[in-house]
Amino acid sequence: MTNQILSRVFLHSKKTKTLIGLYRSGSQIDDFTVGYVLDYNDSFVIIQHVTKYGVEDGIHVNKLADLEKIEIDEDYIKSCQLFFDNPALLPMQTVRKAKFNFSESWQFDLLNDNSYQGELIAFQLRGEDLFSFGFVIDFDELNILIHLVSESGSSQGTNAYHLVDIASFGVDTIQCRRRKSMYHLKKKADK
Repeated sequence: MTNQILSRVFLHSKKTKTLIGLYRSGSQIDDFTVGYVLDYNDSFVIIQHVTKYGVEDGIHVNKLADLEKIEIDEDYIKSCQLFFDNPALLPMQTVRKAKFNFSESWQFDLLNDNSYQGELIAFQLRGEDLFSFGFVIDFDELNILIHLVSESGSSQGTNAYHLVDIASFGVDTIQCRRRKSMYHLKKKADK
């Protein structure tokens, strides 16, 4: 390989199973592949894809000329590496059922009947495409106070929302469990 820098990065990833991120030219900001190098040459790199949950998920072949950048030491990749190296950090699902009243005040009823205060939940606001995640701090019949947590487990502050603006809740999802683990690991490291 004529590019010594890429050769060193790829060789290190291949030998140590260190995860890297590959961004294709012209792709969306969140459209990238994380994994470790299986093989490479002057034109191609073969990656064992690893999901954000640390699970191997297929092999990707990428043409080097189509790559815009390669991330080596970024928080998101570090969190993927953490779960890849330590799969026991991602707890198994424990919530198997939920009390649910099919009522107009379903948001309050769900939170109140299932003791989700202090739990990290996923929630989607009406009109939004993406879920947000955070710990339920407090709630009443009209509002909810949630301490938001990023994908890397960082605190994103606390927000209040009107319960009627919440279109969906997710409880004990794999993404909730991942963020909760990352949050507690970050808090422990900050001590």
